[in-house]
Amino acid sequence: MGKPRRCSEAFFREERAALSERRALLREVQQRKLADVNVLKDRLPDEIPMPLVVGTKVTARLRRPHDGLFTGCVEAVDPLDSSYRVVFDRAGLGTHSVPDVEIMSCEPPEYLPLSAFAPRPRPASAFLTPQKALPSSPQLTNDPILGATPLSAASAAGGMVGGYPTRFLVLVTRLSKILGVKRDCVRQLREMNSQAERMHSYEQSIPLEFQRRYALLVLELEKLNVDLTEYLNGVKEYCSKVAPEQPLPGLEWDTALVRRSYEDARRIVDRMNTYSSGAKMVTSERIRELITRLGALMLQVKAYAESRPMEARAVHDTLEAIRESLEPANKECFADHVELHLQHIVAGMGPAPGNLAAFRASIE
Repeated sequence: MGKPRRCSEAFFREERAALSERRALLREVQQRKLADVNVLKDRLPDEIPMPLVVGTKVTARLRRPHDGLFTGCVEAVDPLDSSYRVVFDRAGLGTHSVPDVEIMSCEPPEYLPLSAFAPRPRPASAFLTPQKALPSSPQLTNDPILGATPLSAASAAGGMVGGYPTRFLVLVTRLSKILGVKRDCVRQLREMNSQAERMHSYEQSIPLEFQRRYALLVLELEKLNVDLTEYLNGVKEYCSKVAPEQPLPGLEWDTALVRRSYEDARRIVDRMNTYSSGAKMVTSERIRELITRLGALMLQVKAYAESRPMEARAVHDTLEAIRESLEPANKECFADHVELHLQHIVAGMGPAPGNLAAFRASIE
């Protein structure tokens, strides 16, 4: 009888089935479960949207306890159930699991080309199939093929385990351990901050032992940050070699933000610093540079307020650069009148508990 008529019950049934099949294919591609994505070029778009990550600001359809669209933040991802656990902003809604077809990011989605999801062949590792080394022989020592065993060849190339360079695996392992240690240190620091704020609010003196433990914890965090930066740069280097066509927004974003905000601030200062006659209001190059950096700092805070947590590092780096450029006599004034207030603003906008968390915590 041919295809069903448009807007008939059979037509909508076929369209829903095709839509469900297309969504299932997209999920398999996003989770890299397909062995060959080239056969799907005619059925999928050239660019695939990336799945949402934890911390993304979203708008989700909620059906109960209230029916409607509500904003919230992704708390967890459930790929098995094709859903996201969302903490809603509206008081009383709480946390609910929302299907991935009823949720939308508040930020523009990120896309990757379909070819980026194709599995990359891994070179065979000599450590997975070790062979017995050949006995040393003067005739074989200088032979380019028989003179080297698979194990010695892998060691000469730096070593491979499971198809990955040994140095890369060492960097990832150390990075994971440092992140775990830093997470514990940050938790301890947050608890000590809450204790100190409670003691200060009750006008109690802070014990010397508490101050000593706090100082040691801050020094430990500083050392961890130095090591973390070193290993992150190493992982970034290997990632750029393995997939040079794929950008690294999480690692490159801070540098791009600082450069863009500084260029925008410089254009604003140049425009506002010129009279209609063409004369300059501020002629000192150092003062004009300071104004430009402060303007760039405000632009970064504005970007941070738009639900982009990665930009907090750019704000702190710019504060550090401005402080280092000041005369020693002006650093204290800068810390009291600029840096202190700006840190309060950033802390209030961030996901971490604010300064009032100590008063909300239970007093044991």
